[in-house]
Amino acid sequence: MTPRLATLFKGRLINCIDMATKPTETAPSFLQVYTQVRRDRMKHSFLRQINACVDWRGIRTLLNKKYTKTQNAVGNPAYDALLMFKILLLETWYGLSDYEVEERINDSLLFSEFLGLDLGYPSPDHSTISRFRSELTRLGIMDKLLRELNKQFKKHGISRIDQGAIVDASIVDSPYAPDTVALPALIEKSELSSGVSVLADKGYCSKKNSEYLAGHGLVDGIMLKAIRGKTLSESQKAFNRVISKTRCLIERTFGSIRRWFLGGRCRYRGLERTHTQNILEAMAYNLKRMPGLLVLQAAK
Repeated sequence: MTPRLATLFKGRLINCIDMATKPTETAPSFLQVYTQVRRDRMKHSFLRQINACVDWRGIRTLLNKKYTKTQNAVGNPAYDALLMFKILLLETWYGLSDYEVEERINDSLLFSEFLGLDLGYPSPDHSTISRFRSELTRLGIMDKLLRELNKQFKKHGISRIDQGAIVDASIVDSPYAPDTVALPALIEKSELSSGVSVLADKGYCSKKNSEYLAGHGLVDGIMLKAIRGKTLSESQKAFNRVISKTRCLIERTFGSIRRWFLGGRCRYRGLERTHTQNILEAMAYNLKRMPGLLVLQAAK
């Protein structure tokens, strides 16, 4: 190598190192240019489709408003909050642990591109990822993040059902304790307007729940359950069939979450952490379906 070429190469290498400390820089780094051929072959990947569909600015704004850490445990600048949030989505989509997602990010062009992480910059370690998820749980903003992400459907003109609520008594296995949530807690969190129908399966059939719905001006759509020594009448069976036809929509959703993301089992200890997991699964499900829904909408 001639002295001149060595100088040019050295200068390019210095630029690459500089970029490694600035993962949000818009100019391509040396590694990005070097791997462009491989990156071009990922144009139809699911993660690229998600980034093309979603405007992440609302999520970033909400995260930065609530999550204000500027340094990590050893005093270095903290990772971008949106990048950390996307890592939690990757874990959910691909069924990865904190250790596994750290390894995949360091080894995957696709993961790095989805995160907006320069290839010369290392992944956050597993403990950093775990602390970030715990902090989101402590801040109690998972429901707000879900609502903000769901605004993307409205932005793209994808219709949503806003006239009712469907409750499913899906059993979630827990290795620690049998976590359960009562119907009133779910209704209060949903902030439903008076006159809205609440559809639920037989697991919620009780006089107490029916009285609660009536007391809050909500339409009782809880499926009826036969009691010992008394079968349901034909009209009651017909009522259950009507409710079941609508409820199958949410049952299908939970079934997909179990198949796609290995949902249905608590990964973490406690109701708050399990709620964080459930909201992440809901966001992952909605985002996974978004590209397909947009294609169907365009074909109409």
